[in-house]
Amino acid sequence: MRTVRNVPDGPSPDKAGPQGLSFVKRIYVPRIVGLGLGFFCVASVLFAQETPALLWLVLVFNGFVWPHVAYRIAKSSRNPYGAEIRNLLIDSLFGGLWVPVMSFNLLPSVVVIFMLSTDNIAVGGIRLFLKGAAAHLMGAALAVLLFGLNIRPESSMVNIVASLPMLAVYPLSIGMITYRLATKLSQQRKELAKTNSRLKDANERLTAAYEWMRNSRDRLMKDHHQEDIAFVVDQAGKVEGFTERALESIGRSRAAVTGANIMEFMVDASREEFKAELRNAWMGMSRNFIVVLLQPHDARESYEVKLMRLTSESRRALLVVFRSL
Repeated sequence: MRTVRNVPDGPSPDKAGPQGLSFVKRIYVPRIVGLGLGFFCVASVLFAQETPALLWLVLVFNGFVWPHVAYRIAKSSRNPYGAEIRNLLIDSLFGGLWVPVMSFNLLPSVVVIFMLSTDNIAVGGIRLFLKGAAAHLMGAALAVLLFGLNIRPESSMVNIVASLPMLAVYPLSIGMITYRLATKLSQQRKELAKTNSRLKDANERLTAAYEWMRNSRDRLMKDHHQEDIAFVVDQAGKVEGFTERALESIGRSRAAVTGANIMEFMVDASREEFKAELRNAWMGMSRNFIVVLLQPHDARESYEVKLMRLTSESRRALLVVFRSL
């Protein structure tokens, strides 16, 4: 009694939050249209029979009120996806109920059961299809228990005409949903390809940066033969590399120096000037100046400092060389 739903983000029954609410919203309008058309499909049979007023009220509720009730129930649930699955089974229960009420009128009965079953298998696969089939049987058994068993499978022209809108809407819905899914899948594949490309580029940059740092360290060690006090620092003065002579001079361990700020190894009076010269050197303007380094056992010694830029395509650093006066 409704058109097929849009397929949810996935079959997991424990979806909640934005994804579950999105699933509920996608079902809302198709359920209104499908159950509304289903009303006329069933009503074409009930109109030709002596149908109690109570059944007409139930049919009106199922066709025009239940879609809004189901939406409110699912939307306010803590697990919207799970609540909507239960609503689909209630749809199937109603569908099974109408088949005996219509005296098994062939075309309307087949249309109702086929549409509901297709919805269930599209949303939840064979598992939900089987649960829906059980709900059909429960609804049919309830109808037989309440109203008896009367079999008249012949379909009149009125029944055929009333079933045509549903038969027309269903294939169009299938085509629309298939197109939307294909479009969404294509977009996701493009986004995934872009993400993979960005990850590949980031990995190449990281590899290049690592190679650059290693080469810079090797060049530093080669050029200064471990005789100079030298550090490789970033724009803020964070230490990224150093010579053995630098460790000996300041009396610190590798772990204590790596990642520390180079200005921690200077007296307070030298830090402001060094910070200003570090900023100038980063912009390409450097000059030699004097700083005082902290030595082991609270000793202090003055050094002439030279700052040199180390630049690659993806990274820049500064080489800081201290020479004794």
